[in-house]
Amino acid sequence: MTATGAVRDTGGTTAVGRTETQGGTPAADGLADTGKKTKDGQDMTETAAIARKLFTALQDADVPVIHELIAEDLVDHSPMFGRNAFERENLKESAVRFKTAFPDVRIHTEHVLADGDKVLVHEIVTGTNTGPFGEQPPTGRTMRVQAAHILRIAGGRVVEHWSVRELETMRAALSIGEDGTPHGGR
Repeated sequence: MTATGAVRDTGGTTAVGRTETQGGTPAADGLADTGKKTKDGQDMTETAAIARKLFTALQDADVPVIHELIAEDLVDHSPMFGRNAFERENLKESAVRFKTAFPDVRIHTEHVLADGDKVLVHEIVTGTNTGPFGEQPPTGRTMRVQAAHILRIAGGRVVEHWSVRELETMRAALSIGEDGTPHGGR
C-alpha cells in the first residue's frame, strides 16, 4: 500500500514522499516523526516539509512564502543563466515570470530525501508556454524539465542551494540562448 510518510533507509537517510507503509502510521500531517534531528534541532521531516512548501510556493508564484522560506543571505552554488537564481529576490522574480509564461506550470516533487540539515528534491516541471517570457512572445510549446536540488535548511529557512538542471531541455522549450535571452527560434 502506498502512503505519504517518512522512512529511514538502511543508510540512515530519511525519505519523505510516496513510500511503502511499513507497519507504522503516519502523523496527522502525513509525515511520520523519525526522531532524527538536524544540527539546529529541527526534525528531519520538518526540513522535508519546508522543502515541499517551498516548491509548492514556486509553482504557485507565492512570493510571501518564498520570501519567508529563503534566507536573505542564501548562498547559491549553482548559478543559472549567469545569475544566482535561488537568491531570495531573484527567486521571487523568477517564480512570477515563470508563472506568467507557463500559467499551467506544475512542479512535481518526485523525491524528497532529508539527511541532517540537507534535503534533496528531485523535481519534474511541466507546463505550456502560453504567456510572454520576458521579451519573448508565447511559443505554445509544452515543456517537461527535470532538476535535482540540495537545500541546506537552518532555522526554518533555506540557507544554501546546489542543483543540477536540464538547462538544454529548458532552453529548447523556451527558445532561449545560453544567457537566458530569446534567440528567436520557435
